[in-house]
Amino acid sequence: MIKKKLLLYLVLIPLIAMLFSMKAAFSKVIEGDIQVDMEWAEFIAAVEITNIEARKEDRIYTYVTYRPIEVLKGNPDTLPYTIRMMGGKVGDERLIVSDIPEFEVGKRYLLFFRFDNPYCPILGRYLRTFKIKHDPALNRERIFSYHDEKIYGFHDGGKVLKKQRSSIDEQIGVEHFRDHIRRIPGVRNH
Repeated sequence: MIKKKLLLYLVLIPLIAMLFSMKAAFSKVIEGDIQVDMEWAEFIAAVEITNIEARKEDRIYTYVTYRPIEVLKGNPDTLPYTIRMMGGKVGDERLIVSDIPEFEVGKRYLLFFRFDNPYCPILGRYLRTFKIKHDPALNRERIFSYHDEKIYGFHDGGKVLKKQRSSIDEQIGVEHFRDHIRRIPGVRNH
């Protein structure tokens, strides 16, 4: 009985510690210190989606082809311009994968890429998928969250600011991300 309890503790305690460390690593992306994400991303770019094709393989994957509009970090010459993401629709069969963004051809996005994830190479998935929309009143590009919330900047802690702090706060554009990335020490920029 004592040996079983000892064995249980020897297995259970390291397993619990491992789960907590995995949650901490995952929460850096999900809960969103954008500076950490900017450092961790291999490639950050404003892109236009040019083609979307879902295919049935061992499961359904969607192949998204993009054209870089502006590279904020990384070398575009060494990267694929078509990414594979789990999920999509083939015929009547649809596979929906939680947190993986869906794109539209012709739309523009600001994306953070990390190519070591076989299911979705977009770092932070939909949390680091920003929509770029033209503001005709100001003739400028503006950044929105994946769920169409206006983005006004970053909190001191690095979280994305989705609410105005004052009436003079202005919704940000791609140039704000570019300037923020350039201020990160040790990050190689394009």
